[in-house]
Amino acid sequence: MSEVRDAVAALLSGHALRAADGGQDDMALRTAFAELTAQGWTRVGLAAELGGNGGTLADAADVAAAATYLGAATPLADQVLIANAGAGLLGITVPETATCVLPAIADASRATCVPWASWASHLLVADRTGGVALVAARDARVTAGTNLAGLPSDAVELDLAVEGAGGADAAALLMQLGALARSVQIAAALRRCQDLSVSYARQRRQFGRTLADLPGIQQELAALAGEVAAAEAASSAAVAAVAARAASTGPMTPTSSAARAVAAAKVRAGLAATAGARSAHQLHGAIGITREYELHVHTRSLWAWRDEYGAERTWAQRLGETVRAAPDGLWASLVPAPA
Repeated sequence: MSEVRDAVAALLSGHALRAADGGQDDMALRTAFAELTAQGWTRVGLAAELGGNGGTLADAADVAAAATYLGAATPLADQVLIANAGAGLLGITVPETATCVLPAIADASRATCVPWASWASHLLVADRTGGVALVAARDARVTAGTNLAGLPSDAVELDLAVEGAGGADAAALLMQLGALARSVQIAAALRRCQDLSVSYARQRRQFGRTLADLPGIQQELAALAGEVAAAEAASSAAVAAVAARAASTGPMTPTSSAARAVAAAKVRAGLAATAGARSAHQLHGAIGITREYELHVHTRSLWAWRDEYGAERTWAQRLGETVRAAPDGLWASLVPAPA
């Protein structure tokens, strides 16, 4: 675990993130998010000259992963990995008064299924040319909703005419960063599912021995570990690719190598979410579906995050189209040219 993850985990461990019945405690979560904001964690990954606290994209990913692993249902990941990264790549300054900046990618001034919009103080919205602008949330009409995990997934309507930055690919960039954020979160949630499953298998006894001693359980644990490793590897590679692209040539285009890495990560993470959640529930049996037990917090989120910012099918199709259109074909996109 990195120092960043340790620090975020230490802060959140002082908060009761779930209600007594195992559900979400909205007031406690808002209090935790307010403390994260006060200590500057929500501005990690955004340069100081743009209103942030500095730090790399990898630092932002560590912040998001730490909160996700603990089941802290807040917009922290969306803030640091989508809004902060997007603002940094597009050169958008975030004012000091902004306590929660989130993307709301709209079509004809209306966006649906916008994660956490009801928590936002400011929104990154797209203009009609594909550029992105920062607006105050009070200038938009937000209708509350929820996703499969019971997390905020709202509708946003904006009557205000905006002129965005970043050109025609700016809104697409936010979608790519959204896919990156969900890939990182899926990997972290799967890691927590694995740790819960291993702990339960070691404690639960059946037929005179622990579940962990049974060959069938060992095979299922190994399968779950494989999905965790795949999701973590894919999301880490995507974070590194986006960071490298930003450091060298600026914002990624839909056909860049960084965009391909993000697409591959979202596809692989989505597949891992399906298989990993299934394995975790099979390993836990009946207790895994009770509200009081922690597992459902993570598996329901996995099922919701598979679809947010594009499901596997969407990104697989984009990845295939990009590779097919590449001048040097598939092989060149997989293997670097010799030095």
